Amino acid sequence: MCDNPSVPMKRRGKRIVCTICCGKKDPAWGLIPALRRYRSRRIARAAALARRAGLPLAILSGKLGPVWADEPIPHYDLLLL
Repeated sequence: MCDNPSVPMKRRGKRIVCTICCGKKDPAWGLIPALRRYRSRRIARAAALARRAGLPLAILSGKLGPVWADEPIPHYDLLLL
């Protein structure tokens, strides 16, 4: 979000909570929400923060790019080095 008060409100961005994905994933087949797919305490804490703040949660996936927490995603196995 742009915190510069000289930028008009209509040009400012919207706030979100964002975190990165994790290696541990729910192995269920098919599409399930990203928040259920990724299993980590960090992501759970980010989701709790987003709920308390009334903000959407985005997760940066190493394979899929940015995904919303409720966005259905497939299982995948990708090691980022």
